[in-house]
Amino acid sequence: MKIKNVIIKNFRGIQTLDAPLELDALNFFVGDNGTGKTSLLEALNLCLSSGYVASRLDVNDFHNGGSDTIEIIVEFEDKFEVKIPDGFAVQKVDCNKIRLAAKKRDKAAPIKAFSDLVTTTHHYVPITQKGDKGWSITRRNRSKFEFDERRLLLSNTESNIPRVFYFSKTRVRQLTKGFSSSFSSIIDDLNWRFDKGQRQKAEEEHFKHQRKSLHDNVILETGGDTLKKTVDATNKILSELDVPTIEVSLFKTLTPYDQAEVVFPFDGFELPVGQSGSGIEIIIALALLESLATLSKEKIVILIDEPEMHLHPKLQSKLVDHLTKLSDKVQIIASTHSPFLFKNIFQNPTAKLQLTKRGPAGIEIVSAHQIGFGYLGWSPSWGEICYLAYDLPTIEFHNDLYGSLEEMFKRENPGKNNQCDFDDWLEAKEVPRKIKWHNENGQERAETLFTFVRNKIHHPENIQRPHYTQKQLGESIEGMCKLLSLLKQE
Repeated sequence: MKIKNVIIKNFRGIQTLDAPLELDALNFFVGDNGTGKTSLLEALNLCLSSGYVASRLDVNDFHNGGSDTIEIIVEFEDKFEVKIPDGFAVQKVDCNKIRLAAKKRDKAAPIKAFSDLVTTTHHYVPITQKGDKGWSITRRNRSKFEFDERRLLLSNTESNIPRVFYFSKTRVRQLTKGFSSSFSSIIDDLNWRFDKGQRQKAEEEHFKHQRKSLHDNVILETGGDTLKKTVDATNKILSELDVPTIEVSLFKTLTPYDQAEVVFPFDGFELPVGQSGSGIEIIIALALLESLATLSKEKIVILIDEPEMHLHPKLQSKLVDHLTKLSDKVQIIASTHSPFLFKNIFQNPTAKLQLTKRGPAGIEIVSAHQIGFGYLGWSPSWGEICYLAYDLPTIEFHNDLYGSLEEMFKRENPGKNNQCDFDDWLEAKEVPRKIKWHNENGQERAETLFTFVRNKIHHPENIQRPHYTQKQLGESIEGMCKLLSLLKQE
C-alpha cells in the first residue's frame, strides 16, 4: 500500500500547494534551504503517526505564525479497512485517506489546569460521500450505523495502514532506545514476542529461572559482597518502614531486550555502533528496518531528511542503489542537497525527482525533468544541477556551456577554430560584443559576454583583462542556455 498524494496547507513554510503532491515508490525532493523539504517530510510523519499529535505541534508550526488551520491530507493508492467500535461489535469501513487538521486553541479546556496550545482532529476518511451529519453504513441487522470524524479518530480505531519511520537530521538516535526511535519499535516488538512465548510455556521453563543463574554468576565473578551488603542494609531499613524489599537486577525477566544495544562484535567483545559514525548508523538502521519489515510482512513508509549526511560519495552511490531496490517493497520519501545523489536519481527511470522552490506565490514543487535539464550531452552535470536546482551559477557550468557552443560552431565551420571567428558566429546569432576593454598595448578589445567571462576564467594571469562580476557570470550562463535551446530547435 503506497501513498498516492498529499495535500498540505498552512504548515510551517508551506501555505498551500497548487495541487495534491503526487508520490511514487521512490521519491526525492531537492531544493534550497527554506523551500519546504523538511516541512513536507514532517507533515507526512505527523499525519501518519497514530499517537496523540497535538502535543507535538506548537504555534511555530502554523504558517508565518498565523491562525489559519493546518490541514494535511494523505491519500493512498488502495483502500484500507478501518475497524470502528460499535458497542460490543465492530463495524468495518473502507477508507483511502487520513486527514489531520490543527488549529490554535481559543480558550482553555474545561476542568483542566494546563491545556495544549493546539487542538487537532486526526481521522480516517471513508471512500463513501460524507452526508450532512457524517457517514453511515448498514449493519447486519439492517439498522443504520452512523458515525462522524470523532468515531474515525486514529486513537479510537484499528487499521492496517503502513507504519512510518522518520529519519530526521537527528537520526543518531534511531539505533538507541527512546521516544519514536526505530530501535525502540524493534525492542518493543521483540519484548512482546518474548512475553507471548513465555506465557505459552510451563512454569519450570520460564526464563526467570535462567535469569537468576546468570545474575548469580555475574555477582560471583565480581565478588559481590559490597553489593550484597548494600542491598541487605537497604532492605533492613525498608522493612522497618513497611516498604517492600528490593534487589539489583542485571537482567529483566519480562522485558529482556530492554538492555539490548546494536554493536559490532570482535574477539568476544562489542563496539557500540554509536561510536562508528552517524553515516554508518543510518545504513544499519535502514537495514534493520528492512529486515524486520520483510520478516513480519509489515507495510512501512520510510522518510529520510538528507540521507547523504556524513556519507562519503562511494557510500552515497551504494545507498541510492539500495534504496532503489528497497522501493520495490517499501515506499521511500527523502530530501537531499547532494548534486551527487541528484545525478544518480535523475538518471533512474523508477524514481520521482522533484524540485522545491520559493516563488512569488510561495512554495512551488515541480518535476526535475520539466525545468530544462539537457543543455549538455552528458546532462545533468554538477554545474547544471547547481544552476537549475539551486540558482547558483558556477564556472564549471559556464565552461560546459561555452564548450558545447564551440563544438556547434566547429561543426558548422570546419577548419575554423579562432576565437574571433567564434565571436563573429555568436554575433550573427544576435549575441553582441558588448564588453570592451584595453589590452597591455592600449588597444581596445570588444568581446561577447560569453567569451569575456570564459577568457578570464581560463587566463586569470592576464591582469589587463577586468574581472567579471558574479552577476555577469549569471547573465552569461543564462544567455548561453537560451542560445543552446534555440539552436537545438533549429
